[in-house]
Amino acid sequence: MKNARMIKEWQDLKAQIEELNLRERQIRAELCQEILGDKLEGSVTARDGEMKITATAILNRSLDQAVLESVWEELSWEEQQCVEYKPKLKVKAYKEFEATDSKLLEAVTVKPGMAQLRVAT
Repeated sequence: MKNARMIKEWQDLKAQIEELNLRERQIRAELCQEILGDKLEGSVTARDGEMKITATAILNRSLDQAVLESVWEELSWEEQQCVEYKPKLKVKAYKEFEATDSKLLEAVTVKPGMAQLRVAT
């Protein structure tokens, strides 16, 4: 069966990609540690022969919605300007309107994504 052969090849490739991704992350972490040292944020550029290598330390920041709501009124206007509210589509609720003539449909762009595949044994 052609599908069985393709599924096996896909599973093998997926496993190889996972191994390669893991090794890439390990090597990147070692190189960045060597170049960045104790730097927590920002870039450092180093040279190795003809190569110019730039490592960037990243700090991810997020908001705690509940805490933000509790302190919002105490924040200055300038502090409030640090927060951006971005609309997010609730797909499950939206699907109820897809077959209607809702004005909401005008604001939503629908395009195909990458198909998912799962093989259970």
